[in-house]
Amino acid sequence: MKKLYSLFLLLTGLLCFTSCGDDDYTYTAPETLNVTKADLYFTSSGGTGNVEIKSNSGLRATSSVDWCTVSVSGGVITATVVENVSLESRAGTITVNDGTLSSLIAVYQEGLACIIDMSAFQEVNPNTAGSTSVIVDSSSPYTVTISSFASSWLSYTDEVGEVTFNLAANTTGVPRGAHVTVVSGSKTSTFLVAQYDIEGLVGTWNAEYLNYDEELDGEQIEITNPGDGVLNLTFNAPAVGSSAPVFTCAYVDGRLKVANAAALGRYYTYYLYSVAFSQDGYVSWGANYTCTGFPKVTENGTFYFEFGDDGSWPSKVITGIGVQAFSSTTLSTSTNAGNLATYDYLVLHK
Repeated sequence: MKKLYSLFLLLTGLLCFTSCGDDDYTYTAPETLNVTKADLYFTSSGGTGNVEIKSNSGLRATSSVDWCTVSVSGGVITATVVENVSLESRAGTITVNDGTLSSLIAVYQEGLACIIDMSAFQEVNPNTAGSTSVIVDSSSPYTVTISSFASSWLSYTDEVGEVTFNLAANTTGVPRGAHVTVVSGSKTSTFLVAQYDIEGLVGTWNAEYLNYDEELDGEQIEITNPGDGVLNLTFNAPAVGSSAPVFTCAYVDGRLKVANAAALGRYYTYYLYSVAFSQDGYVSWGANYTCTGFPKVTENGTFYFEFGDDGSWPSKVITGIGVQAFSSTTLSTSTNAGNLATYDYLVLHK
């Protein structure tokens, strides 16, 4: 027992000695250069910044990244940073030494930030001469381009980030539109500027769509304006003995919102109603759902409407409209007698 106690005291003493030795250890940082100024934080636009160092010896500097170059003049190191066109920020280091001492200095550059405020922007504009604008807040220079085919009627001015698009009066009698593109670094935003009134949509249009057999089909339809902000789209009768379906559209901000569960006439003893089709194969006669025609323009300036989802059918993506027969005016699964016409992925053009 006495020997064990003596061994315990010996081990305790060793532990205390080791512990005390650790506590008494003092870390000495390596000596570095005397950096008096370091201005190396850059926006995405890039630029130059300086590092000032007090040294009696000649300085040498190197950069760890290719987007930052350095030069030395006396005790001043100048860092030149190119524009960062990426949305990601980036960092590097500059190593400075005088042959004896050295310092590692961080250089940082923000990523591209470009926000386009379209709260005052109007996609569809009336036929009278006018303008619409966006606010561009970008950390880097940006460019604005307009489709070349629209140069005779659409131009823009830029006043410190407020980009105004100026439209000449549309006297053509038909709708027109053009693409506007804002590019800042790697970020590109493209949007449509269109010009027409409801009266300019009246007339004959070419309709293209996928039919019930998912085959490309088409016909000529008539658009009429009965008044009260409504347009009627009249298609050909889908079957012998059926009425020619007339889809009623609300004209809202230049878009055509096709009413669902609207009466479309008769087919022998059946009642015809408009329905909406979803991307995953469902059909609905819910009166609150709509399929909307959005204004579009091709690269060569051809104007058209593309019908599709507007978010009105929760958890579904609407792809088209159709005509279905019901045995009564009460629409339900039990009264549904089947499909008479399908206009999926509908496009209207002149």
